[in-house]
Amino acid sequence: MATRKDATVIEGGEKCGECKKVVGKNERGVMCEQCELWFHCRCEKLMEDTYLLLNQDKIHFYCSRCDKAVGKLLKAVTTLQMRQDRMEEDMRCVMSELEEVKTEMAKVTSNTEAKQVIIEEDSFRQKWQTEMGKMKSDLESQVTSSVRHVKEDVEESLEIERRKCNLIIHGVPEADAEQDVEAVIEVFGQGLKLDFGRHVDKMLRIGRLVEAKSRPIRLMIKTLDGKKEILARAKQLKENDKFKRMFISPDLTRKQQEMDKELRNQLKKFREEGETEAKIRFGKVVKNGRGGREEVLYQPPNHH
Repeated sequence: MATRKDATVIEGGEKCGECKKVVGKNERGVMCEQCELWFHCRCEKLMEDTYLLLNQDKIHFYCSRCDKAVGKLLKAVTTLQMRQDRMEEDMRCVMSELEEVKTEMAKVTSNTEAKQVIIEEDSFRQKWQTEMGKMKSDLESQVTSSVRHVKEDVEESLEIERRKCNLIIHGVPEADAEQDVEAVIEVFGQGLKLDFGRHVDKMLRIGRLVEAKSRPIRLMIKTLDGKKEILARAKQLKENDKFKRMFISPDLTRKQQEMDKELRNQLKKFREEGETEAKIRFGKVVKNGRGGREEVLYQPPNHH
């Protein structure tokens, strides 16, 4: 568990994973053991006593985003370990009983019969050990799979966090970097009635360069409120002949894009079936039901 008292990690001025400001040498900060990002204690709402405890050995810290994922992983690993321990204990009991049976048989049977019992017991032992090996392999596979899924969930959460202030603008004719900036300034000024400089921090083309096709532009917006304001005005582009082929969308991860595509396909299907009031809301396809209550028409299997 690293804290700002560790001299080896103070150099470089790590940025806080929450507020994005540098965690200074004289500020109280901790590093998440999962995503390895630094956080101000105030941003993670850590009390003074908790911060002091984190300097002790065997005390671990996970940020609020990683904590849930790590909890799932530990629960899965603990459950699998308990199952393996029970199977091994059952095997020890069975083998102990077999040893007792073999001893008793040796007392009351001829040498030939006793040898046969030993052979059958050894055969059973081999089969049992083979089955135990398979079960252990399956358990290890399940643990590996659980670890991989948790890691993917954490990486997805971090990627979503990195993109939370980004927007993608599609349909801007591609030229050089200087002309791209001028074009987007024009979109903001004439199409959205917004000040480009007040809202946009950086911008760049993304994706592979394809002949006769313009790549999307990623806009890094300065604030979340600014992002919301831009999205709220994005429909205005359709009202201007110069910008009607352009549109603005959130900067989604690949998984989010796949889910968004699935939701839109489901929405189209429901509307074709007569559910004209169907809409996408908070990752689900819904409609207004009786008494104004929202009725869920479709929810992706992995939606939480």
